[in-house]
Amino acid sequence: MGDADLSVADVVAELEPTPEQKSKAMRSWHFLCEQIEEGRLGARVVDRFLSGSYPRDTAIQPLDDVDIVYVIQPSTWKKGFLASYPHPEVVLRTFERAIRYRYEHSGIRLQRVSVRLQMNHLDIDVVPAIADEDDPELLRIPDRYDEKWVLTSPEKHTRHATEVNKRQGGLFKPLVKLLKGWNAGLPNSAWMKNFAVETMAVRIFSEVDFLTLTEGLMKFWDFLAWHGGGPSLYAWKGSFGIGLKNWTPAVPDVAKTGSNTLGVRTRDECSRFVTYAIRSRDCLGAAIRARTQQRTDELTRKALRLG
Repeated sequence: MGDADLSVADVVAELEPTPEQKSKAMRSWHFLCEQIEEGRLGARVVDRFLSGSYPRDTAIQPLDDVDIVYVIQPSTWKKGFLASYPHPEVVLRTFERAIRYRYEHSGIRLQRVSVRLQMNHLDIDVVPAIADEDDPELLRIPDRYDEKWVLTSPEKHTRHATEVNKRQGGLFKPLVKLLKGWNAGLPNSAWMKNFAVETMAVRIFSEVDFLTLTEGLMKFWDFLAWHGGGPSLYAWKGSFGIGLKNWTPAVPDVAKTGSNTLGVRTRDECSRFVTYAIRSRDCLGAAIRARTQQRTDELTRKALRLG
C-alpha cells in the first residue's frame, strides 16, 4: 500500500517559497520603505507593515508578490465638503507619484485599492490605509472605483489563521498552501481568489478537526461536495457561513468587515469550483487505496492538479 501522507508532504515542500525568494522579498520591502519615508510622503505615514499571505505564512511559491500597508494620517490630505476622509483616488495617486519618482525605471500601475510596483523578481502592492476610529484592529483602504474607503483587518486575519493552525496542531497553514496550489491549477472558469479559499478553510477548520494533511484535503473537498448537493463521505451539519449556491455567492470575511472575499464570482463559476473539488476528492481517495507508492504519488499529484 502507498502512503498518501508522504506524497502530500512532498507537495508541501515543493510549494514552500524558497529562502532566496523570502530574502529578496524582505530586502525589497525594506528598501521601498526607506525610499518612501525619506520623502515628504513619509511625514504623512504613521505606520507600515507587510500584509497578505506572506506574513500569515500561507504563501506559496513563486513568491513573486507582496502587499505593504501604509497607515496614513488622513488630516494631511485635503477632504471634500462634509467628507470624513480624503478621496481614495487622490491618496492613491499621491503614492503613485512618490513611487514613480523613486523607481523611474520600474513599472508602476494604479490599481483599484493599491499601487503596484513591478520589478524583475517581485511585484509589490502598496496599499494606503486609515485606522478605524472605533476598532484599532480595523483599517479602511481606498476603493477608487466605488469612491469609498472599505474595511479590512490584516491583524484579525493573521490571528484567525494562527488560532486555527494551533487548533490543528500546526497542520492548518500547510493545508492552506496545498489548497492554494490546487486552486492555482484550476481553469479560470473555476478558479477562486486565494484569500477566499483560505477564508473557506478558516471557517471550516475553526470547527472541524483533522489529524493529517490528507484528511484535511479530503474534508475540505468533501464539504464542497456536500455543499453543492452531492454525496459526501462525512456528516456535515452546517455551511460555516459559506454560500456558494447563493444568487450572489459569498464567503464572508471572518474579520466581520462585511466584505465578500469571493469578489465577483457567479454561481456557475462556483459550481465548477465544486465540481473540480469532487474530482480531486475522489482522486485522492483512489490514491489512499493505491497498492504502490508510485501510484499513490501519481494520483496525489493528479488530485492536487500538479503536473
